[in-house]
Amino acid sequence: MTGFNLSAWAVRERTLTLFFILVVLITGVFAFLRLGRAEDPQFTVKVMTVALYWPGATAKEMVDQVGDPLEKRLQELEYYDRAETAAYPGTILMKVFFKDYIPPARLPEELYQARKKLGDQAGTLPKGVTGPIVNDEFSDVYFALYAFKAKGVPHRQLVLEAEDLRQRLLRVNGVEKVNILGEQAQRIYVEISYQRLATLGVNAGDLIQALKLQNDVTPSGFVDTTGPRVYLRLDGAFDDVATVRNIPVNANGTAGTPAVFVNAINGADGLIIDEHDNLWIAANQADEIVVVDPSGRTIAKLGDFGGLDHEGAPIGLLFPASLVFSGRFVYVTNLAIDLRLFDVAGQQTNGTGDSPWTAEVKVHTISRIPAFIPPVPGLSKR
Repeated sequence: MTGFNLSAWAVRERTLTLFFILVVLITGVFAFLRLGRAEDPQFTVKVMTVALYWPGATAKEMVDQVGDPLEKRLQELEYYDRAETAAYPGTILMKVFFKDYIPPARLPEELYQARKKLGDQAGTLPKGVTGPIVNDEFSDVYFALYAFKAKGVPHRQLVLEAEDLRQRLLRVNGVEKVNILGEQAQRIYVEISYQRLATLGVNAGDLIQALKLQNDVTPSGFVDTTGPRVYLRLDGAFDDVATVRNIPVNANGTAGTPAVFVNAINGADGLIIDEHDNLWIAANQADEIVVVDPSGRTIAKLGDFGGLDHEGAPIGLLFPASLVFSGRFVYVTNLAIDLRLFDVAGQQTNGTGDSPWTAEVKVHTISRIPAFIPPVPGLSKR
């Protein structure tokens, strides 16, 4: 008596043997085509962290008044498993676990429900609590890291280049998220000289209060018109270092009121400051440029109006405005406005002495004057 002989059976049952060979071959090809090829496999992390902060509270107060109410609310979730909580003075950290058998496709909805319940419960927490701050993106995997480096290029410019590359990478098929690491927020640091503050009779708190009030954002109202609604906006917000440096401060911490520096400028319309801190002011009513030194004393008057040429262009200055330095010259626009065209308080104005001339202007020009202050007897030039 002999046992079962597989080889003899395979030779005898050729049809079944061929069938099993084809089944094994087809199954292998199918498994090979479905084989994962990702560098990092997809996996589901069924955990989320929650952080809350309450400055001044003890660890027991954090547990009793913050942690326990949140845990009870999270227990309403369908796939809630447990929560591990660590409480410190002023801080509580919670790690929320979901059940292992939660379907991966169901996890995003469960995380959304957890965030919603935490947000609803946040309104009942004690005053001064910051949070909850939720993090549930543990499954993100970085598979490529690129660095930007350019000698002499400002950090902000590198960030802008990185932002441009980020937008382009997000359009690549398969890229889900691109994060920029190492970006530094733009800040203006104010260094205080306490000796200077003591001399001026202002304390550091007054200075900080003035900076807060100057940069405060409040509604300024609006005006309803027959067309769109016109909103009123106040300028003066901090947009550069010079704006912060030039904030006037009162002793009570409020932003100071600008004082009158100089009077008797006939129609001041635009000014510039030279290297000696002299003010060059366009006096449009007098058709001249008035130069005032840092003490407010007039040290020069430049330019004049010499009529119109045959093409209708002003000769010299006619209602000047908007000065600018360029090299050894001062350039100023001849606005040449006839004020009689504007209605003030419902009545037609009589204009100025230039009005008859401005009405005849056909060609508007820009004048150029040498940036030179002629000596004046009895006055010291700066």
